[in-house]
Amino acid sequence: MQTHIPNKCSKYVLTTKHLFIIIQIYQTIVRKRCSTISYFYEWGVQMMNTYYERAMRKNYRRKLEVKRNIILILSSVLLILAIVLFSFSICSEASTLSDHQVNYKYYKSIQIERGDTLWSIAKENMDQAFYANINDYISEIKQMNALSSNNIQSGNYLIIPYYSTELKSNHF
Repeated sequence: MQTHIPNKCSKYVLTTKHLFIIIQIYQTIVRKRCSTISYFYEWGVQMMNTYYERAMRKNYRRKLEVKRNIILILSSVLLILAIVLFSFSICSEASTLSDHQVNYKYYKSIQIERGDTLWSIAKENMDQAFYANINDYISEIKQMNALSSNNIQSGNYLIIPYYSTELKSNHF
């Protein structure tokens, strides 16, 4: 079957086969346009996804940087606080030490008189702040004087320790 398209200049006659080919070409062009449009659509979606992912990564990095800065600031504040507290404790210790009296240990020689015992001598000269009890003081006297017993004789000399806040020089 032949179809004739009236045209003064046309000498062509279209057959059904020709129409079928033209329709196929037209559909192919339309499909290509559709596929091109879908290609651009997919490309646009990919670009938007890429932009979104970049924005998310940038936001994540920004949050991470804020956390690091907060940790850095808190660490700095804690370090400064520790230094200040340490310096105040040193100052308070120094003031405590300056308020504390320094006691010096000295030795003196005494002559044993009639009726003296180590106990009576210790009772007269012992400082309670430096000895727990009188027996400790008597033991130190015995050790310094090389005594093996508590027996002492009048007229002899004993060296005994004592404490004073005064610094004395060794002028003889």
